[in-house]
Amino acid sequence: MGQDWLILDIDARTKYRMGKLGESFFDVGRDVFRMLWVRPLPPQFNLRIEGVNKNDANQNKRSILSLPVELLDMLFSLLEGDWSDILCFAATCLTLWPIAATHLRRRFQQVQARRTSYSHRLVCLGDYTHADDLPPGLHLSKEERRESFGGDLYVSAFDHYASRGTIFGTDDGVFSSMIGALYRRFDYWDREAQAIESELRRCLPKEARFPQSDVGLVLRNLSQHAFVRGSALAAFNNEMPEHYEIKGRTQLPCLGNAALARICWSSYPSTGTPYDGPLHRGVWAGDRFDVVDEEAFEREREAESGKPWEDATDEVLAELKAMWIAEGLLVPLQDD
Repeated sequence: MGQDWLILDIDARTKYRMGKLGESFFDVGRDVFRMLWVRPLPPQFNLRIEGVNKNDANQNKRSILSLPVELLDMLFSLLEGDWSDILCFAATCLTLWPIAATHLRRRFQQVQARRTSYSHRLVCLGDYTHADDLPPGLHLSKEERRESFGGDLYVSAFDHYASRGTIFGTDDGVFSSMIGALYRRFDYWDREAQAIESELRRCLPKEARFPQSDVGLVLRNLSQHAFVRGSALAAFNNEMPEHYEIKGRTQLPCLGNAALARICWSSYPSTGTPYDGPLHRGVWAGDRFDVVDEEAFEREREAESGKPWEDATDEVLAELKAMWIAEGLLVPLQDD
């Protein structure tokens, strides 16, 4: 029947179900990409809500608004565990909205970090993996080995890691998360929730759009100082119709596939694909990754004086090309 696979985020102690690798590998590239993409943070912002200016002379001295700004800021800090608490408190008075802005931005960062796996140790693990067969690149602390990996690695992760469901559709956006929490809190108070949502849409910065192309992006293996250029993958995909007939699925290789192809690990070679390469012994299994802007990466690379970065683009691209051809998704044209 073949083995089942899980994508494990060791640092976050979370898992994504893959099912049979051959049935999902060619369809989840963009989903893995979402896990690794470092979203640009929203710019600094202030929430400026239009309304009547308050009259300080008439302010109730026993009101919470008579507290120093520093104390009001501390109150918001105590509410940072929930979008709804911050929003509901801020909605009670115009004066509180500018103070809330810093805490909303911090929540943006927290939710973004929780929804992604960039810079975390990742491995796509098959359930035929032997208990003593860990990827050489997966470095675990003594505590991690004792608490989570005393027995079979797959079974231990399956039992103890938090489930994120299937890998398909892993991102809903931070703003959507905030609005969803708001409506759950208000429940039957739709009119009030709609009013707050309207102000938020007007005041908050727009989230960065999810890239539809790998152009201008780089997949980085932070553990091995290696990288794959998205522009090379995009160029290969653009030129593909000239040399191949594209069969079946329409998803072409992307940086997510580039990472996934190198983090699979099992003691048994069954992957459910016709590809005869060592897919089950991924040379990057257990490493840390991210997907970042290529120009920013090049500036950072020029400024670094430590270990040089290795360009693995050609090697990874050859592997992906061979996998797509073996699966019958790319059929070389006769003229070639």
